[in-house]
Amino acid sequence: MLVLVGAVVAPPAFSQGIGGFEGPSVLSRGAGTIGNRSGRALGIRFFASLTGTVDDGIVPITVDSSGKIPTLGALVGVEASVGAYGSKTFRRSQLGIDYKGSYRHYNENSYYDGSDQSASIGYSMQPTRQLQVNFRGVGNSISRGLGAFSTIAVSDVGQIVGPTSLLFDNRVNAVQGGMDFNYQKNARLSFVAGGDAYTVRRQSSALVGVNGYTLRGGVQYQYSKSTALTANYNHTHYDFPRAFGESDINGLELGIGHRLSRRWGLQISGGAFRAETEGLQRVGLDPAIAAILGTGTVIQAFYRVTVLPSYSASVTGSYRLFSVSAVATRAVNPGNGVYLASSAENYTGTYSYTGLRKASFGLTGGYSKLGSIGQALSQYGQYVAGVNADYKLFRYTSITARYDYRLSVIDLVGYNRRANRFTLGLTFSPAEIPFSWF
Repeated sequence: MLVLVGAVVAPPAFSQGIGGFEGPSVLSRGAGTIGNRSGRALGIRFFASLTGTVDDGIVPITVDSSGKIPTLGALVGVEASVGAYGSKTFRRSQLGIDYKGSYRHYNENSYYDGSDQSASIGYSMQPTRQLQVNFRGVGNSISRGLGAFSTIAVSDVGQIVGPTSLLFDNRVNAVQGGMDFNYQKNARLSFVAGGDAYTVRRQSSALVGVNGYTLRGGVQYQYSKSTALTANYNHTHYDFPRAFGESDINGLELGIGHRLSRRWGLQISGGAFRAETEGLQRVGLDPAIAAILGTGTVIQAFYRVTVLPSYSASVTGSYRLFSVSAVATRAVNPGNGVYLASSAENYTGTYSYTGLRKASFGLTGGYSKLGSIGQALSQYGQYVAGVNADYKLFRYTSITARYDYRLSVIDLVGYNRRANRFTLGLTFSPAEIPFSWF
């Protein structure tokens, strides 16, 4: 994530730059792998789908007459989607896009009807042999943390809306933009500097949004043809509207990127972040004082300094017909509207295959955990899994099925909510390669 303290190690580049133009070896951000499927660039691809849906386990931000969050039964409906993904390479630049928009309608409960949008766009250009400039933008307006939108929301490293960002199925609007400059001093030594700004707003007034920015700098040394050493420093600031509180975080990570083979890569980094957090908290009073003041609690300001380890590790395999990846990270996260600045751990794995002439399928799964830095809250965990399959019926029309599962847990308070989503329908996409979500 671009908001992470201690950036994920940028993979060493073993190609000859964009469009065959030899350039900087640090190729972080920009177009990157936005829009790629099965580990390869596919050109820009469009699609439209119409599916039947079954949603079970939606978590509304409301309570019933007993003061508990209601358990909704399965909601049956229909969903129409359009989108585009892929990348385009020019002589000295590259463009990557990944967009999906949908509208859903439930047959017996139209209150939960709605539209979701998610988009990522990246552009990389090389004005000179030594300089590369990267632009990246991300936008989301989503109200469901399950299904294809949850996949898109976390597939790009630039997202501030991650798997644990939707504690409730309540709309969140997020925008993020950033720029990086990569300068290659010589064949071995490269430098990167850049930053991002972002904002998150949530539909419910009970949930807190965030404004923030990240400034970063790093250096990469090409130790050998297949190995690069990196050092990254980040400064991140969060400010929470409608809630007194802000956080300033500084982090440093050292890492190594190693090309195991032509198809496989390994990246490992580790370090620490120092977070300064201030805000408001409710504290209990001594019974004697409470008897005089007529209240058992008061609100007081707090200031805390926290130092925690951070890390990132990933293994990726990229083939013409399939791709596989496993990623583990720990860094700082702006939270989900209840949990504010938090230490976030994410462990994910993805497999995508498009090797059959008429079929494709994909698997994804993972575990994420939030632990608030400044608030006295129990840790929030979330398990997710998904599988999709696509079979081509006609030249550009296929039948698509997808199942997603989510388990949200806060152990110390006994919170345990499961959610399931199943979709089945038709997808139209004018391309010879089978359609794939991953």
